[in-house]
Amino acid sequence: MLLKNNIKILALTKYDSLGASSRLRTIQYTEPLMRYGFDVDVFPLISNKMLKKRYEKGNYGLLNIIHAYAKRFRALLIVRSYDLVIVEKESLPWVPVWIELYLLSKRPYTLDLDDATFHNYDLHRFWLVRFIFGTRLDKLMLSASCVTCGNDYLKARASKAGANDIMYVPTVVDLDKYTLLSYDNKKREGESIKIVWIGTPATQKYLNLVSGILTHLAAIYDFTLVVVGSDNFTSDKFNVQRLNWNESTENEVLSQCDIGIMPLFDDKWERGKCGYKLIQYSASGLPVIGSSIGVNRSIIDHGRTGFLAADKQDWIYALETLFNDVNLRHKMGRAGRSNIELSYNLKTWTERLSKTFEDIS
Repeated sequence: MLLKNNIKILALTKYDSLGASSRLRTIQYTEPLMRYGFDVDVFPLISNKMLKKRYEKGNYGLLNIIHAYAKRFRALLIVRSYDLVIVEKESLPWVPVWIELYLLSKRPYTLDLDDATFHNYDLHRFWLVRFIFGTRLDKLMLSASCVTCGNDYLKARASKAGANDIMYVPTVVDLDKYTLLSYDNKKREGESIKIVWIGTPATQKYLNLVSGILTHLAAIYDFTLVVVGSDNFTSDKFNVQRLNWNESTENEVLSQCDIGIMPLFDDKWERGKCGYKLIQYSASGLPVIGSSIGVNRSIIDHGRTGFLAADKQDWIYALETLFNDVNLRHKMGRAGRSNIELSYNLKTWTERLSKTFEDIS
């Protein structure tokens, strides 16, 4: 599908390229959409510099926040120059929703959700925040021309909010960036195994769920936990290799590992997650193990592409099974890659989104 006239899109993302959600849900579509006749301008709220500051010091800095909001208001004042606006989560967090709705009313907009952002408000510890902002995201969903959701939990909330049109859009990968390492070059049986977890300092807390399990297994098996994207996790009970995240080397690091893991708490916020770690691992040809929560149940084909783990014993069984069977690791890795090619491919979803954007604009 090629458009006769280019459609101009204003993408209001939460982060710049260092923010995984923005990079994957919006920014990576920019170039592919151009091939379909769309012009996309991306205006992030939080810059890469601000995000680095948050990871290093725990906050963005008040002056940086004020500057970021000033830039976002200026972007919202030019929405008339575009045919369509893409809003990632919300364009003005913590601002009265009627202001945001008024500024967005000049053009049709889509609202993209890959996290349960609404729980920042409706589950807030202060009742006044819940009272004032509890339905903030619901009102944005109600007024959107289309709400794109990364999983069923988010779709259910959009439906409850009365959204006009709801579209399931998983978080996907550009398979051109995920070349498979030949299984002939993978480790043989009896060699040290690499378990990989990729994330950020903010999500490192999930590793605590499996730290005790890995400590138990370290007395029996030779393995290394490769932690990508967070340099704070340590253990004196098992080997840990910490690596900085780098987009250009991401696939190379993953493809040299043997098992990908995604532990999660069983809570409302986690049910809103879209399981991108699992998709990355499978795209790199790894068998996966994930907590049996939310979208993980859809991504992992239990027993075929990896294992779902509901408790400690499930985690031990899954890890030991994969530790002891190199052929099973390779078999599950191949099946996972096939699943990604079929259902989580950037090219396929660019085509589907381009049709939706054309209909709305």
